[in-house]
Amino acid sequence: MNSAEQGDHLKPKFLEPELHFSRKTVNLGGPESDENISISQFVRKGTVLADFPDFLSWKKKGFLRTPLQAGEGVEFREDLYALVATVSGYPSAQFMKQDEGPDLLMVHIAPVVKVSHNKMQAFLVIHPILADLPSLQHENLSELIEEAGVTFGIDENAVSKAQKLIDESFNDFIDIAFAQGIFPGEGQDASLCFELEIGPLAGHLLKDGTIDFRDRKIMVGVAKDQHIATKIPALPGQEGYNVFGEVIESKSGKDIQVKVQGEAQFIPEENRVVATADGAMSVVNQNTISVAAKSTISGDVTYTTGNIESENNII
Repeated sequence: MNSAEQGDHLKPKFLEPELHFSRKTVNLGGPESDENISISQFVRKGTVLADFPDFLSWKKKGFLRTPLQAGEGVEFREDLYALVATVSGYPSAQFMKQDEGPDLLMVHIAPVVKVSHNKMQAFLVIHPILADLPSLQHENLSELIEEAGVTFGIDENAVSKAQKLIDESFNDFIDIAFAQGIFPGEGQDASLCFELEIGPLAGHLLKDGTIDFRDRKIMVGVAKDQHIATKIPALPGQEGYNVFGEVIESKSGKDIQVKVQGEAQFIPEENRVVATADGAMSVVNQNTISVAAKSTISGDVTYTTGNIESENNII
């Protein structure tokens, strides 16, 4: 025996697995069409897709098993040395070249119930039916939907449409959306609700359509202990649900920090702003309320400032 023959003799032999599903190439466009496509039979979750049923006898002859790789919707069962379906759907297989050793067999399944990445939509995946092989015509769609865990937002009309296509032996590929989740609602931001009219206003609209620019409410007179404003807390939006019925928490609205200056006090327990002395109230940067017992007006009081009101001293 020469060295080449000796090398071939020592080279390991690999046994190919047995596939437990059928795939056929069919013409979908009619006699004059070149549109040929590979179609798989339908399999249920838990089906053994590939294994080595007679391996012990082949092992005695020096054979090793071809390595298996589980793709999407498939798991490798070490106890069976087999690939098993984890979802119901349409299987396919391919041998993949390796840098060393034998080709690796990978099997994956296109699920009959497909869920979007964000879990907010679910589809029934219908493939052309192969005669005399397991198909959706022998299945209950409601059971398949329940098996996939889809429980929320199911459109029964869409399921009925899918069932009708299956019963009519629809000869094409189609995805039918049959369930839709609900996105969470937007939260409401916190805000200040003033208990009195404040500015800056353009002025007071008169009956003849002109504006009295003296009434601008830039500084408003307030009395001691007067309730000036109420903080409206931020509120969460309505919670949402995905097609699995899982709750999607909504985000709460943005909070605000109420600030006060001078003779103003914020009472957190009551979410109220009150005056601690008579004076003139003004609003700074929307969320800062100032009450000044003694107000100093720099410059002239004009139509720009409007009337200045105060319950105390003004300079």
